[in-house]
Amino acid sequence: MASLRSRLIRAKTMLTLPMKELNSFSKPEMACLVSETPHTVIEQINERIKNIDKQIQQIIEQDAQVSRKVDQITSVKGLAW
Repeated sequence: MASLRSRLIRAKTMLTLPMKELNSFSKPEMACLVSETPHTVIEQINERIKNIDKQIQQIIEQDAQVSRKVDQITSVKGLAW
């Protein structure tokens, strides 16, 4: 689950970064035309990430030992889920 989530986040970054660059360096009309398709894909990726996060949270909540370990890990400053 975590590896799929990481791949989705990388894919999202690969789509959003060029759009941000395009918005910075090109005419607004061109940026709008080029960015229409990726927005739909990005929305789908965001939805998949949310679903994976929910599934991971359910797994954590179902197992007391895993839940305790997640609490311990995330209690360290600088680490978060």
